[in-house]
Amino acid sequence: MFDKPQDLKSHQETHNPHDLEKNMKSFCEPLVYVDVSEISCKLCYARMDDVFQLVDHLIILHEIPFDREIGISLVPLNLDEGPKCFFCAMVLKTYALLLAHMNNFHKNYFKSSCAKCGRQFKGYEDLCRHAKNQILDDYQKCSQCGLLVSYGVLRAHMKDVHGKRYKCLSCFEFFTSHYKRSNHMADVHNRRDRVKCSYCNKTFIFKSIMQRHVKVNHLKVKNVVCDICGWKTFGKHALVNHLARHTSLRLIKCPDCDKFFKTIQYMKKHHAKSHVQ
Repeated sequence: MFDKPQDLKSHQETHNPHDLEKNMKSFCEPLVYVDVSEISCKLCYARMDDVFQLVDHLIILHEIPFDREIGISLVPLNLDEGPKCFFCAMVLKTYALLLAHMNNFHKNYFKSSCAKCGRQFKGYEDLCRHAKNQILDDYQKCSQCGLLVSYGVLRAHMKDVHGKRYKCLSCFEFFTSHYKRSNHMADVHNRRDRVKCSYCNKTFIFKSIMQRHVKVNHLKVKNVVCDICGWKTFGKHALVNHLARHTSLRLIKCPDCDKFFKTIQYMKKHHAKSHVQ
């Protein structure tokens, strides 16, 4: 077992072709995972783009016997590009997740006929091209990076890659918070009613936020007192930010760099300005 793909590739160079042939004779797994980062024909040294092209090349030019009816049984992995799907270009965190992704969403690519329409293909390049075209019918495009993924994978992609876990209930927009999603659904789809302040013309998406607005801005309620200087405010959140003035400690760390801040509010402002595109 190896931690890095490059370590695995370096180790594999220590084995000669005889070792590979000997082990493959006793290999009984239904699929073989193949590194296609430097794929080429070992008979004429012609460079190839993928295993589908290589299989066709071996059958047509070198007359190697190969049963197309049972499928190709080879899963292409590019160890030079990291855990990136060969078919839909989705990037995953680990190779284990990549293998699970390919097994769940692309296993039919290793067969000689389209599982969706039953059409037969003479070469795996043709099958692969046909299958990729059918992706457009079942997949969604990420609004952030344009990646084409299935609906089930889109949720995980938006959460893990873009930090947006809240999906609109009427469209495919995703948001970083429940509050932003609710605002979107009220403004764009009219699926939520806004709550109007009884003292001014401002409206709010949540009743609790409206009530806080009334207490702070209209009733001037100050129910929290600073034990150090006697300063009064409404709510513990404002008190926490005020207490930072009485200390020089910076305990809140930015998740994307090594800077520290007195309050979460200061950290969020820095993060939005320096790290959010």
